[in-house]
Amino acid sequence: MMANPIGLIIAALVGLGVAFVVAYNKSETFRNFVNKLWDAIKTGAMFVLDFFKNNWQTILVLLTGPVGIAVALVIKYWDAIKNATITAFNAVKKFVSDVWNGIKLITSVVVNAMVTDVRNQWNSLKS
Repeated sequence: MMANPIGLIIAALVGLGVAFVVAYNKSETFRNFVNKLWDAIKTGAMFVLDFFKNNWQTILVLLTGPVGIAVALVIKYWDAIKNATITAFNAVKKFVSDVWNGIKLITSVVVNAMVTDVRNQWNSLKS
C-alpha cells in the first residue's frame, strides 16, 4: 500500500510537516525566519484586502461593464432618484386630483342647473 504514488506523497507531506514542526521548535533562527515570513504574508494580505475594501465599487464596475456602471450610478444617486420619483408621483397625483375635482364641479353645476330648470318647468306647468 505504501508503494503506490499517493501513499508516498502523503508520507512525504507528513514527514515534511513533522520536520517543519521540529525545526520550528528547536531552531530560533528558523522560528524567526518563519515568523517574519508569516508577518510579511499577513501584511501583503491586509494590503490586498484594504485595496479591495476601498475600491470595490470601481472593481465591480470594471468587472460588470455597462450594467455595473448603471448600478453604481443608481447607488450613488439613489437619494436624488428617490426624491425625483416622489416629486413626479405627487405632481401626477395632484394633476389627476385637480382634474377629478374639476369634473365633479362641472358635473355638479350642470346637474344642479338641470334640476333647477326641470323644477322651474314643473312649477310653471303646475300654475
